[in-house]
Amino acid sequence: MKKQSLLMVLLMCLVFGSSVVFGKAVTGVAILNQAIGVRQLGMGEVATGLSDDAAAMHYNPAGIATVRNIELNAMYHQNIIDTRNEALNLIYPLKGGLLLGNKASIGLGVLAYQGGDIEWIQLNPDETIKSRETLKAESDYQIGLCYAQEIASFSGNTYVGVMVKWIQSKLVEEYTAGAFGIDMGVLHKVGGFGLGMALQNMGTGMKFIEVADSLPFTIRLGGSYERKLGKIVKMVAGVDGIKIKNDDMRYNLGGECWIADILGIRAGYKIKDEDKVSIGASIRYKWVQLDYGYKMMDVFSNTHQVAITLRMGSPEISKQAKIKQMKKHYMRATTYYKKRMYKEAISEWEKVLKIDPNHKQSKEAIEKAKKKMEQTAKK
Repeated sequence: MKKQSLLMVLLMCLVFGSSVVFGKAVTGVAILNQAIGVRQLGMGEVATGLSDDAAAMHYNPAGIATVRNIELNAMYHQNIIDTRNEALNLIYPLKGGLLLGNKASIGLGVLAYQGGDIEWIQLNPDETIKSRETLKAESDYQIGLCYAQEIASFSGNTYVGVMVKWIQSKLVEEYTAGAFGIDMGVLHKVGGFGLGMALQNMGTGMKFIEVADSLPFTIRLGGSYERKLGKIVKMVAGVDGIKIKNDDMRYNLGGECWIADILGIRAGYKIKDEDKVSIGASIRYKWVQLDYGYKMMDVFSNTHQVAITLRMGSPEISKQAKIKQMKKHYMRATTYYKKRMYKEAISEWEKVLKIDPNHKQSKEAIEKAKKKMEQTAKK
């Protein structure tokens, strides 16, 4: 009876203590409180309105529909004290979606979290040590399947996505609980702007002994803006608003800069978080990208995160499908041009050139639009 009572106290400390450690109340399932992508960590977890890589499914599942390469991402995060978490994410773009035949992708995300070790000591009646045992404090795992696709192309592109996931947590190698969860998201991109919303952790509770601990239902709202500066520099900036269950609204700011599509640097700031500042960098060469993230902690030692991403090319698209995509982008560009929205028009014609780099009409149209922009700027 005494041992059971002590275990109950220990479990309570683990369940509620993890919330204090990570600065996020609500749940004892620590894996749901981790920054998943190195890029996202470096940008202060600003991702809802940007969401365009393999880690996107964990922030806004709609974003994986924008990924048009087969993308494999592996991440390792050396967290506070002796805790750590890992992730393996795979995105596979489809030739056509379930609805309307538009762009679509499927994804698989596997997460793992290890909460370090604790020493369990049993005492004799005279309070001398009877035995010592080292136990794993907490081991969490999550596996998620994700699907997303484009549903509209009016005034930009609109994507929706859903992820179904199974979460399992084991405390002190004895008490196990599991739960199903669902994440849903929508993402709209027009020109260089992105606007997203996601609902996360809708599902069953985690029941370790008697009382179920509910998943941390989360609402994420985010916006982003991308812009090219000259020929080799691309800037991205974004903001996210995050509401976790009964917590106050939190706001994160982040940005990154890519130089020649080879070197990336980024920084993030969490306005209402104790651990406010994070930075990161990336090196990309052809189909390989290496990422590094560094989070400055207020109380504990600063943490490090590394990842490798492989982009292995998109699946073959039929000639008829290519012509259809080119026509869609070309017509959209023409519409923007007539409305004197030259930046948006150029962006659409560039999409045509990604499909067919030798498309003469698009090249000529881009030059014409650039001249129009110069003439407008002089007036």
